[in-house]
Amino acid sequence: MTPTRRPGLDILRSAAILLVVWDHGLRFLPASVFGGISPYPLLDGVDLFFVLSGWLVGGGLYERLSAGRFTGTGDLFRFYAARWLRTLPAYWTVLALNVLLLALHLTPGLLNGRAVYYAVFLQNFYRPLDLFFWESWSLSVEEWFYLGFPPVLLLSAAVLKKYRGAFPAACLAFIVWGVLFRTGLAGLYPDLPADLYFRKLVLCRLDMIAWGALAYQMSRGGRIGRAPLWAALGIGIWLLAESVPGGWYVRVWKYGLSGFGIACLMPAAAAVEWPGTRLRRFFFWVSRLSYAWYLVHLGLVAGPIRTLCPGAEGWPVWIVYVTVSAAAACVLHFTVEAPFLRLRDRWSARSAERV
Repeated sequence: MTPTRRPGLDILRSAAILLVVWDHGLRFLPASVFGGISPYPLLDGVDLFFVLSGWLVGGGLYERLSAGRFTGTGDLFRFYAARWLRTLPAYWTVLALNVLLLALHLTPGLLNGRAVYYAVFLQNFYRPLDLFFWESWSLSVEEWFYLGFPPVLLLSAAVLKKYRGAFPAACLAFIVWGVLFRTGLAGLYPDLPADLYFRKLVLCRLDMIAWGALAYQMSRGGRIGRAPLWAALGIGIWLLAESVPGGWYVRVWKYGLSGFGIACLMPAAAAVEWPGTRLRRFFFWVSRLSYAWYLVHLGLVAGPIRTLCPGAEGWPVWIVYVTVSAAAACVLHFTVEAPFLRLRDRWSARSAERV
């Protein structure tokens, strides 16, 4: 099992982006449409993105470390270069477009000197996101994990002298950090809004990505057997974690428990295969467009619709929102994301040859 594109992982990534788009599109649907039933999804697509990123990115690091190809600063910089070619061009493009729309008063939000924080993912590092580009909070969490986890991994390998112990030690360091930081924050400021602080601050959410990385290492080491049973357990834990009401639990334990539940699901998802091609192609393309779709769906599409058509709601508006955001994701992917992915692949190939 390697952390490459697999049908089951494409399904999970597709489910994550569809949950997010559905959730944010609910603002265009009146509550009466659902007959009194809460329209909000029980499961959080962003949490699924976090654990999936840990499985893929952490899994790649685990394979490099176990093969002796992640041992020093040269390997560290190569990892950063490949990672940032994957994420930064599309992110900076959408950030610039968000600023432009704000300057033209075509999307909700504020524009001041703190906007520069968005360029280096500091917009929600230690204080709540409060200006614009609201969906970027999760991208900031992921980028800081990508930045912080590899050095911790190298330090663990240097101290423990073996990669099998170094990788789980690095994962557990981030998991313990998340619980301790949320505990301290909840103890000092018990009245802070849970969504703005405990859910969306970078320093509170790094542990969920670490759960995905740990799940990859455990599956490779044979410690997670009988994947369907683990998947059933994981789904149950995930549902339980999302259904318990607020308070101290939500602030301290919810996200770690959700991360553990989703992590239990990952080995089974990675093993999923099916013979059909049409369904596989659908999930492949939704998965492939998921990053671009996440970037554009809120600030660049939902925001202008709300600004230009205040109070508009109903299924036609919702269909316009989904269609336009999907089309914008295609444009962003093919004009910005895909060219830089090809550049990254060529650079990685040449770098591997030199090594």
